[in-house]
Amino acid sequence: DECNGLSQACNSTISICQNTDGSFVCNCTHGYQHLGNMTHCFDRDECILGTDSCHAQAVCTNTGGSYSCVCNHGYTGSGQNCSDINECADKTDSCVSTKSTCRNIVGSYVCDCHSMHIHSERDNKINC
Repeated sequence: DECNGLSQACNSTISICQNTDGSFVCNCTHGYQHLGNMTHCFDRDECILGTDSCHAQAVCTNTGGSYSCVCNHGYTGSGQNCSDINECADKTDSCVSTKSTCRNIVGSYVCDCHSMHIHSERDNKINC
């Protein structure tokens, strides 16, 4: 019984040892996979493999045996589902109401300057 005879036959936190005739294999737990032989398990990077369920407007981060998703700036949600934040409706924009009107765009907003005001080139169309 190789599983009981070898104290480190398989890493018990990421695999389960299974006896075979004269040997053993490590059955990897969810999020891990075999690379090469059947006696070692390695983390499967779902982000690189593209097997994650992160939204198109989210960042995938690999973790041991799993992954996490976080919505991009300008979006809100679980990471699997992200929706645009309407900064204008939420009043979280930085437009100066006496000089401009806030216009929501996907993932952000712009301040449309009222007549007689122009955008400051260095502020990326936020200030007039």
